[in-house]
Amino acid sequence: MSSRGKTWWGRRFIAALEQQMDSGRLQRGRSYASPRRILSFEISAKGVVSATVRGNINPYFGVTKEPRYQVAIQLDPIPAKARQTLIAQLGGRADLVSHLLMNEMPEGIDAAFAESGVGLLPRSEQDFKRTECSCPDWANPCKHIRLVTK
Repeated sequence: MSSRGKTWWGRRFIAALEQQMDSGRLQRGRSYASPRRILSFEISAKGVVSATVRGNINPYFGVTKEPRYQVAIQLDPIPAKARQTLIAQLGGRADLVSHLLMNEMPEGIDAAFAESGVGLLPRSEQDFKRTECSCPDWANPCKHIRLVTK
C-alpha cells in the first residue's frame, strides 16, 4: 500500500480528496500508485494541476494497448480581499516567511490562513473546484486522480 503523503500538508490534501471517494476506488488508487504511472505533471498559472497517467492493459475489457488518461485537479482560489489580509498577516510572521523563502511549508501556516478566514489546504469536497479524468470510470474522483495526489 502506498503512503498517505510524505508531508503534513500532503496528508491533509489527500485526506480531503479521500472524503470524496468510495472505499473501493480509494483502495484501487492506493494499490495503483507508483511513480512510473505518472508520465507528465504540471501546475499552471491558474492553479490547475494536470497530469498524464498510464492506465492498465486488461484484455477482459478489450483494453489491449496501454491507455493514457488526462487528469486535472483545481482548488477554489483565495478571494482577492482575503488574499490582501493574508499577505499582511503573514508579513508579520518572520518564522513563517523564513520557511517559505527556503521553499518549505511551515506547519503553523495553516493556522495563519485560518485566522484570515481562508483555508490553505482543502478540508472537504467543497474545496475542490475541479477533479476530472479522461478515463471511462463514471465516478469522480477516480483512482487516477488519487494517483496524482499521492
